[in-house]
Amino acid sequence: MFDSDRHTLDRVAQAVVTGERGLDDIFDRMADDVASLMINRLAAFDAQGLGRVAHLTWNDPVRRQKVIDHYGERVIQAILIRVEKHLAAYGREATDGRAQSR
Repeated sequence: MFDSDRHTLDRVAQAVVTGERGLDDIFDRMADDVASLMINRLAAFDAQGLGRVAHLTWNDPVRRQKVIDHYGERVIQAILIRVEKHLAAYGREATDGRAQSR
């Protein structure tokens, strides 16, 4: 079981979307693990965080349970909710950027 404050979880979620590294080894690994649960979602948004997990197959049936067992379901759910918020913002920024370049 892993526990952390909401600000740290938000930084991890942001790193999942942006692909940012350098949080520290534990949180970088956590971002990799969460990103591995969202390969198709990150690809759909063309998020830079896809680079963290592009080498993995999206349909690994055991991966999700391993990640949940390692960090705890509550922590993973909290990060997934935050990732969705960051993806929504990422999508809006990408859309706004394309609209302005036209």
